Amino acid sequence: MFFKPNPNFHPKAVHTALFTTFIFWSLLLFVNAIFEQIQGVSLVQSSFVMLISGLSIFFLTEFVCSCFYRTK
Repeated sequence: MFFKPNPNFHPKAVHTALFTTFIFWSLLLFVNAIFEQIQGVSLVQSSFVMLISGLSIFFLTEFVCSCFYRTK
């Protein structure tokens, strides 16, 4: 109702970006937890940095995949 359908929407690109972001956040949190157990200090101190890095990974991956699927 509020949003018009996007003709450039590629569901495969969004799915790939979601999967990539999930893997990135999982690995980041795992490495951060291991590093904190070993060193006593977390590798990434701010949750905001984790959020912004994950969102940038999502949008960059979605853009690259959209370009890739568009040329196919």
